[in-house]
This record gives sequence, C-alpha cells and structure tokens, in this order.
Amino acid sequence: MQQVLEIDNNGLFVADVILQDGEAIPNNCIATQCPQGFYLPMWNGSVWIEGLTQDQIAAIKNTPIVPTLEEQLATAQGYANDLSDNLSQFMDYVFANVPNLP
Repeated sequence: MQQVLEIDNNGLFVADVILQDGEAIPNNCIATQCPQGFYLPMWNGSVWIEGLTQDQIAAIKNTPIVPTLEEQLATAQGYANDLSDNLSQFMDYVFANVPNLP
C-alpha cells in the first residue's frame, strides 16, 4: 500500500489517497508528502508551498477564539460556585459576629 496526495487543478491539497500495491498513481495525485505547518498546502509542480498570503494567515491568527457552549457553561458554573462559597462565608461571619437582637 502507498499513500499519495490528491490535488485539485490549482495544486491545492484535497485528500490523502491510499493505493493498493501495484496500483498506478492517478494524474491528480502526487507521491511527494507534504511537510507539516501549511495552512493551505499547494503543490507548485515541484515542491509544496503555502497557498495563503501572509495577510490571510495573519487574519486567521488574529481571529478570536469563541468558547464553546460547554466551555461557557463550565465558566458560569465556576462563577456560581465561587459566589455560593463567598455568600456562605459571609453568612457564617454575620451569624458569628452580629449580636442577637431583642
């Protein structure tokens, strides 16, 4: 078995393809493996290059990460637990330090 990389008409990576032993490499595939680290791998006919511009990469890097609903709920639960603990400590203090009123 051999792994090759499928590319589109512009040289952009599409998918990994597994070939059986003896199977010919399709015209839209190449055997040269793509190094890690590309945002949009592109085959230029001889080597893999970055398919995005530096401005496009900067936009991706500067996009804020929005927490998932589960992460937001976990954060809210943490705040609620802290508030409950603080309220409990305050009430313990009040009952221990405030004299009984007639």
